Amino acid sequence: MGSTTYTFGLTLLALKEDNTWVLQCLEHDIAAQGRSIEEAEKAFERTFAGQVLLDLEAKKKPLEDVPKAPQHYWEMFRNAKRLDETFPLYIPDVPADKDMPAWMINAVAREMRVA
Repeated sequence: MGSTTYTFGLTLLALKEDNTWVLQCLEHDIAAQGRSIEEAEKAFERTFAGQVLLDLEAKKKPLEDVPKAPQHYWEMFRNAKRLDETFPLYIPDVPADKDMPAWMINAVAREMRVA
């Protein structure tokens, strides 16, 4: 069975809402939150990976049914401060007991800005 590689370059918007940080992906309407940006990053990794795994289990191309974030997030991003650092997202391996084809996900937050 062949291996498929999926590569995602993600654009993330970091928002501070009261005592919570929210990371909102723009290319796919996926978000996660935490008490710090670091916690929000880890939560985003889990949320992103979970969506990818659900799609693969359903024999669908990862994220093909996940729409872009609403336009107001894109507008907020255009006016937000750019962070210099990018970071790779950790995507876990498919459990051995899952009946899914071999695959690989490469995902990196290519740009993150704070609004």
